[in-house]
Amino acid sequence: LIVPQVGVGTVFGTDAQLRYLPETSISDYGSVSLFGLSVRHSLSQYIPLSPVNVAVQGTWQSLSLSGSEGSRNPGTIVEASGWAFNAQVSKDVPVLPVTVYGGLQYEKFGTDIDYVFSTNGTTATIAYDQDATNSVRALAGVSLSLALLQINVDYALSSTNTVSAGVGLTL
Repeated sequence: LIVPQVGVGTVFGTDAQLRYLPETSISDYGSVSLFGLSVRHSLSQYIPLSPVNVAVQGTWQSLSLSGSEGSRNPGTIVEASGWAFNAQVSKDVPVLPVTVYGGLQYEKFGTDIDYVFSTNGTTATIAYDQDATNSVRALAGVSLSLALLQINVDYALSSTNTVSAGVGLTL
């Protein structure tokens, strides 16, 4: 799922990102929508001669999947949302367009699922709520800036360890 994200910053050490995908129909399958907001504030500006950049961030995101009209699942099938609060530290590598970063995050994520499944003339309803087991995550990564291109890779330790990568355009 590709989601547009717009960021504004830095104003008095604060920047914000907005992720938004308006309700978008996917053929006869249904629709998807997403909204997210994130605000980060630099603490390094209050620490003279700090050798690293330190910031705190709060973020919230919501995703919704709905079935198409006339289907067995015309309403909302999946509602998922989560929020997180984290502390970040980063250091630019002198002479290279590389930034090394890390952080510690407290997070909460939950989803509600309600789906009607039919096969071989049998119909079953699948409905449940689930909250993620992870609540704390530690992260380390590296970012490479090449002109307008920003490439990052990071590794997160939590109840489920993950590796993620991203590519973005910066102005």
